[in-house]
Amino acid sequence: MATKEVDRSSAKEAPSQSDQADKSDNLAKDAVRSDLIDGFKTAPTALFRPDGASSEAASKEFGNLQLVSEGQAGSVDASSVQNSSSSSVSDRQDGRPMQSSSAFDINSSSQRSSDVRDGRPVASSEIQGFSREAAGTPLESARARLLEASEAGQPGSSRDLRELMAVFEASAQGRGLSQEEILKTYREVGKLLEAKDNPEVPITAEQRRALATQVLQHAADPTSIDQGQHNTCNVATLEMRNYWRNPSEAARIVADVATTGRYVSRNGTTVVVDDQSLVPRNGAESLRKTDGVRDFAGQIFQVAAVNLYYQKENPNVRYEQRAPQPGRTPPDSGERLMDYSTNPPTEVGRPNLLFRTLGAEDAGTRQPDLTTDRLRLIGNEISGEKSGDWLLDYGNVRSPRELQERLEAAKRDGNMPLVVMVHTGNQPFFADSGNGAAGGSGGWHVVNITDYTPGNPPKVAIDNQWGSDRDRLSAPKQISSDMLYFSMSDPRNSTRAREMMLRAGEMQKEGVMDERFHLEALRRMHLSGNYTDNIYHHLFRASIRNFDSAYYRGNPPLPFSNDTWNLRMQAVAAMPLQSQIEMFNQMRSSGSISKETFSSVVVDIYGRSQNQSNSERNNRFHIAAQMREIIQSLPPGEQMAFRQEMLRAVGQHRRS
Repeated sequence: MATKEVDRSSAKEAPSQSDQADKSDNLAKDAVRSDLIDGFKTAPTALFRPDGASSEAASKEFGNLQLVSEGQAGSVDASSVQNSSSSSVSDRQDGRPMQSSSAFDINSSSQRSSDVRDGRPVASSEIQGFSREAAGTPLESARARLLEASEAGQPGSSRDLRELMAVFEASAQGRGLSQEEILKTYREVGKLLEAKDNPEVPITAEQRRALATQVLQHAADPTSIDQGQHNTCNVATLEMRNYWRNPSEAARIVADVATTGRYVSRNGTTVVVDDQSLVPRNGAESLRKTDGVRDFAGQIFQVAAVNLYYQKENPNVRYEQRAPQPGRTPPDSGERLMDYSTNPPTEVGRPNLLFRTLGAEDAGTRQPDLTTDRLRLIGNEISGEKSGDWLLDYGNVRSPRELQERLEAAKRDGNMPLVVMVHTGNQPFFADSGNGAAGGSGGWHVVNITDYTPGNPPKVAIDNQWGSDRDRLSAPKQISSDMLYFSMSDPRNSTRAREMMLRAGEMQKEGVMDERFHLEALRRMHLSGNYTDNIYHHLFRASIRNFDSAYYRGNPPLPFSNDTWNLRMQAVAAMPLQSQIEMFNQMRSSGSISKETFSSVVVDIYGRSQNQSNSERNNRFHIAAQMREIIQSLPPGEQMAFRQEMLRAVGQHRRS
């Protein structure tokens, strides 16, 4: 299973269909950004920046890119890039629940001014109820008890806790959770706040307070759960699913393990977590929730969940989280599978002395080693369910239509979110990993499906444990159910690639112009050996020509998203340099990019080509001929300036 990258930002609210139609002929706002062009100066992986990025640095990068649509030039407006750090209850159509505010950072080391009145902490007697309707109810009593326990442990902390509970309750209502479920969740959080130190469990009062906050954060926004740099995408999806549907049970796992060192599942399986795994490791040490990093509550849940399988099926083996060993390649996550049938315990899969002497890698099976059947067992142990229909993979979903029917039924029956196994060599997960830069990329991975929207094509919202910018929850980033289906198979499977290409043709006949799906079908045909390089590049150019024609000359024009543009740019970046020039020349002709952008990009490609050895990917003679044709096509007054830019690019890449 793939390990996790970082970052989580809220997705922008999707524009209405009419707004999309009005803006579809102006790519200046929706499509090209300078970071995509700048990426050609470094490496293909730098081309990808998920839409919704809005840091100050990113805003600066957006500034000066000139584009053309229907012959009209325009510039990217950095102010159009929004960053909504939290969403309202009504924003849950993007597939994610209401998020907690940034004010809910865990156990701030310094007390904020809002936590005091007249310079003193808020007293428990001053704690107010959330609503008049709830006054005197069991829910109000549970709130008050948590707030009092929080104040007793850390004066001034109750104000943030009060806000976090309000967010959780609003989110729970949107997810259809009962008041009883909210009460049970509060009881589990109360265990953490009210517990005394246990000499058998190496968890401090400060850590228990952090865990209480983290549990409520995850209950309020289950999509905030990350696997960090660990091979635990499998159980992280179970963690997310339980916080979404049954947060009290997820909270019980954390509370019981943190206070007693053990957890008993609904089916009666007892897991004892070792002391080393109860020390926050590998990103959890700060006791704060950092986007893309696994927090302490996640560490406890995931270690306990993996051991549910081993305790039930092979009690001699235990999954443990230890301190990572520095300087290892690949980096050590600290995960260990230990066999306690030997004395001393030995690491599962570690080569013996003879094999290590002969040069075998001195490492064991440093991951949970869970198949989908094992994951189903763990999920049912936690939830008490008997069916495994909530987990989808290539073995139990055999066609795009069957997947669509399963998704329709899950949404209708209230069984979301689902868990689905995908291969990260497929789009969009390949792009979301930074073209394979994420640890574990290129292998099997599991994610959560949080929503399904019927349509032409039907769309799915996906929560990925790699961090928020890898989530596909907002409408522009959601993918078709067809694309999800084909992402569930090996990308080099020749038969499945041909099926995908046939489906792409059917979709166009049905009037569905999904560029992401079509380009991925072409890539899969090339990757699986069905298309040679030349055939693939020829069909790719023809497809881009057709899509650009539909975007600009359609009636009405098709909407165009950042995500679609990113995937197109990644595909172009993977081509030989001479093919990249051909593609940009074609996009200039179609109006996708401006003359200024085209000149900037091809000049940079030329500079790189002259500083690399001649090869099939970098045919310097072919590129020189292409550049001569471009110069001859320019007005006489612009030719000399263009040649000077070419020389500058050569020198720049030579220095770098």
